[in-house]
Amino acid sequence: MDFYTIVTIVALVLLIIALTLFGVYFRKISEKPFPETQAMCPKNWSSDDNGNCINPSSGSVNYLTTIPTNTPGYLSGGNGFNPNDPKWENYLGAKNAICGKQKWANAVQLSWDGVTNYNSC
Repeated sequence: MDFYTIVTIVALVLLIIALTLFGVYFRKISEKPFPETQAMCPKNWSSDDNGNCINPSSGSVNYLTTIPTNTPGYLSGGNGFNPNDPKWENYLGAKNAICGKQKWANAVQLSWDGVTNYNSC
């Protein structure tokens, strides 16, 4: 074997190893749920001192005419809910709280950053 053949073989072996490592690395990156963070409340909703999400005023973006009473953490006045209520964990058979929030937000047609676009439910 001459010098150029040996250099070519070594370069091909290194290329295969490098591509394999990149493939493994990028596969691990793509397995992470997206987005990694979620907003505390639906878009345009405010939070009170107790951490409850409060419905915006009538006519605002994401305003709900009526918050369903089966909403986990439903506030008795009907103007909001508690996003930290443990009942979100299995809301409508969800596998975790964020998926329960996603099912609820999709059912009532609300936009909730980090929840309605969560890709691991």
